[in-house]
Amino acid sequence: NKSAAMAAVRHHRSYVRRTRKGNVFKVVAEHYLRDDIYCGSAECKECKQSPADAVLPKTQKGTKTEYIIVDTNVCLHQIDLLEHPTFHANIILLQTVMEETRNRSISIYNRICSVVKEGKRPWYVFSNEHHKSTWIRREKAETPNDRNDRAIRVACQWYSSHLNVPETQNPITVTLVSDDKANREKALSEGVHAISMRAFLKKRFKEGKDKEILLDLLASIGDEDQDGNLKYRGRGDRVAIVYSEHIPISKAETMVKAGTLYKGTFKVNRNHWKEASVRARDSPFNHPILIEGLDHMNRALDGDIVAVEVLPKKDWANPQALLPIGEGGAEEIDETEAAIDVKSKPTGKVMSILRRNCRAYCGSIELNDRSKTMSQGRVNFISVDRRIPKIEITSRQIQKLLDKRIVVQFDSWPRNSRRPKGHYVRTLGVIGDLDTESNVVLLEHDVPTQPWAPAVLKCLPPEDFVISPEEAKKRLDLRGNKEAIIMSVDPPGCTDIDDALHCRVLENGNFECGVHIADVTHYVREGSALDLEALNRATSVYLVNKRIDMIPSMLSTDLCSLKEKQDRLAFSVLWEIDKEHNVIDTKFTKTVIRSQAAFAYGDAQKILDDPNAKSPKAMGLKRLNAIAKTLRRRRQEAGALTLASPQVKFVLDEETQKPQDAEMYQLKEANSMVEEFMLLANISVAKRILKSFPTFAILRRHPTPSDTQFDMLVRAAKVKGLDINVSTNKSLAESLDRCILPGFSYFNTLIRVLATRCMTQAVYFSSGSIGPKEYKHYGLATPIYTHFTSPIRRYADILVHRLLAAALSIDPVPTTLENEEKSSSMCEHINHRNRMAQQVGRSSSALFTLIFFRDRDVIEEGIVLSVRKNGLRLFIPKYGIEGSVALVTGGGGDAEGKKDSAESKAWDFDAEKLILSNSATGKRFQIFDRVNVRIYVQRSEMRREWLQMDLANGKPSMDEKNMKASGEAKTKSPKVSTKKRRSTSKKTKARKRRKN
Repeated sequence: NKSAAMAAVRHHRSYVRRTRKGNVFKVVAEHYLRDDIYCGSAECKECKQSPADAVLPKTQKGTKTEYIIVDTNVCLHQIDLLEHPTFHANIILLQTVMEETRNRSISIYNRICSVVKEGKRPWYVFSNEHHKSTWIRREKAETPNDRNDRAIRVACQWYSSHLNVPETQNPITVTLVSDDKANREKALSEGVHAISMRAFLKKRFKEGKDKEILLDLLASIGDEDQDGNLKYRGRGDRVAIVYSEHIPISKAETMVKAGTLYKGTFKVNRNHWKEASVRARDSPFNHPILIEGLDHMNRALDGDIVAVEVLPKKDWANPQALLPIGEGGAEEIDETEAAIDVKSKPTGKVMSILRRNCRAYCGSIELNDRSKTMSQGRVNFISVDRRIPKIEITSRQIQKLLDKRIVVQFDSWPRNSRRPKGHYVRTLGVIGDLDTESNVVLLEHDVPTQPWAPAVLKCLPPEDFVISPEEAKKRLDLRGNKEAIIMSVDPPGCTDIDDALHCRVLENGNFECGVHIADVTHYVREGSALDLEALNRATSVYLVNKRIDMIPSMLSTDLCSLKEKQDRLAFSVLWEIDKEHNVIDTKFTKTVIRSQAAFAYGDAQKILDDPNAKSPKAMGLKRLNAIAKTLRRRRQEAGALTLASPQVKFVLDEETQKPQDAEMYQLKEANSMVEEFMLLANISVAKRILKSFPTFAILRRHPTPSDTQFDMLVRAAKVKGLDINVSTNKSLAESLDRCILPGFSYFNTLIRVLATRCMTQAVYFSSGSIGPKEYKHYGLATPIYTHFTSPIRRYADILVHRLLAAALSIDPVPTTLENEEKSSSMCEHINHRNRMAQQVGRSSSALFTLIFFRDRDVIEEGIVLSVRKNGLRLFIPKYGIEGSVALVTGGGGDAEGKKDSAESKAWDFDAEKLILSNSATGKRFQIFDRVNVRIYVQRSEMRREWLQMDLANGKPSMDEKNMKASGEAKTKSPKVSTKKRRSTSKKTKARKRRKN
């Protein structure tokens, strides 16, 4: 009986929402209260629940059973402890707590949901906000946080009375576990049994290894006030106040609305950890708000959502355009930082932390005389992320962890502590081990690496799957077309083949060209567990030695991969192209194909270079290449940019996977051939889906860079007497083509490298979220663009496939994309995952570069790619790597506290001419100068390794075989580096790009 089940219906729960376009509308929501919601206990006699719903176990005779109800702070801060397999407890998760957790940390909320869905542990979610006995109304003058705390206590009281009716033979203890002292005190006064998590562990678990592990996992926090500010209690209370007090969150939000504070994400400068910026959405300034110094950073960490106060204009400053030296020397730098701007930037101070970016960090315990002798106690953890300060943790296994990479979770940062507090989570492996350091790279960039869930694997086709005759009849079958010879061209060893091509001559003399893309959406259905997991991952991630797939390998490397001589389902774009290589007609269709050849780029290039190659496959490749050259020329004439981004290519040992050789990756004509047809397919599909779905087509845009972003490029070219016109992409492309110096063959490439670093990043977006004028792709010089050609490794392409299928009336319109807010949110998520994947690729390359040079100490020729106040940025053509050379120490001394030398103080920087000169020694360096540089691995006392580069007097290494004999590997460098080398490299015999 529906009316009996519903005790009340609330119609007046209303609130106001603002859309992305600024429109305001009122929402009225009905709130239902019921009396038939199950409690989840197998001991309960009142609830008519099935055994499957009774998650909480029965009491056993002679034993005491306890159910614990955790509050929001325990979920947020003690999740690592709750998840640990040795933590055995019957946990009730209230709806109030789950909603608060979701609002404050979606990642922790998802972790809790995963445990609940798995069903292996007695965790039960109780909808207290919809039960008539546990729902409460917020009282006047009661804060939302106080109301929720009271709702948790009311639920505890209800559970205790509900389960312990007079006829109960085995009473059940219901305990509130909270680290909020005020909440515990109120609970005890109301007759609710309440205890802190630390006290619960000490009471519940016996002394032993498990208890030690759980105590290590215990978050180092105190109580929280009603606005979420941590009030740390303990040894630190005796320390003098170090930082300013944070404004309560509720007050800060009010001040943000009033315009006295600005809200944004706190981003720490990767090269200068005491400098950060906040880009506020409603800021009146054209630049991000600069935050300088630890006092003004006020305990904020990278990724936090903060409220910032802008300082008086007299206190504004300029960001320090310095090179990353030492541990950051191998990272790519942002040349837009070097733009000349004498005007100071708006500078501010963090006044409140609205939401913590509560994440785990990878690193190691600080190695010093104290930690070497300790077995347990407080030690400092040093993150591999240089933007993060040292974190204080407590451990009972210090000696076991000294040589290990470990994961530590940030907990809190009291204002009376110089360092944040955290707790140990788990061990990754030995420091320096290849697998360990690769896992660090993945974890630091938030790459999902968990095994595929059973629900995901259930979505896969059977192992003996074959294409049915019924499915083949729905498609254009190209398997029997002997003239359309379909081939794929990919990097060597590629197993996830997204695309294949063909080109045949038609009877009228025109060409039919086809791009055939794996039909991933045939297997990945919208809304399925497989689809949701693919969306979460959003992209495949490529490291030097392995790949993290977006979809299971059964699809990525088998059924969806367009393997040679295998029948495969595809989504194809077919063009009729005339003899002048103009597109006459375009057709989109689902197909069945059988690839006749799977070429590596090198193999395809040999065929293109061989004038005697006349086979049908060879002629198909040559026709494709001829058309691609025309397409490329026309794009360039329209203003498309040809940029450069050097990549290092490694030769790996088959057994150890360690790098044996390194060189710069060279692009071939075959690469460009494939690229041109992928671009043509993407542009063609973009036009088609936008025509059918003008308000929610998934597109990709490349915003036009501002003139100031090109400042460094313009100055660099001017040094060599060349002018760069950046008024349009066409004028820029023409200027880059003219940048040629006699006797300096590599100069044009270097200019294009600098131009690449002036660019903004291309992003996915929903067509309804911005105006059509903003759709354009600056780099490709096209008014519209999308990604269609790599659905095996990019989720955006899956969305585009679904849109194209809907536009062709093959499949229904994707429901998730019709909602503008949801589609924009998906695009933001995909953009984030893509940025992380790119950084993983660079970090993995840097790791393998480091491993390659561990046993090497070489001198090579370098080219000055950038000049800054404190040193030079060098590019090493032989290896395709970069590094920084320090010439000026900062802050009156170097990292070891040594005072600047007279030579160091005498350096003078000319920002206009990009010259760093020394009046004391007469040394002078300018951008594009050639220098000899010594390359070796340096290691700090903090056990961080980096690629050290010093200017060298010796000659470049002749070749790997003669290095040791010639003695050049032992050449000593002048005292240029600011750090003393602490470990001696062994002087032994020095011995993938994916399509974009």
